[in-house]
Amino acid sequence: MNNYKAGSGKNSDESFTNNETTFSCDKCGQNFGSQQELKKHGTSAHQLL
Repeated sequence: MNNYKAGSGKNSDESFTNNETTFSCDKCGQNFGSQQELKKHGTSAHQLL
């Protein structure tokens, strides 16, 4: 099971106000501009593989 999902950007953090696709962490809700950044976050913040 992966803990990543792409969002529309409409409910994203202030740093993502340009309506580009964002990737949201299912564990804490933090948004990222790329899936790569989200995976790095999951690995470091939540010890996800």
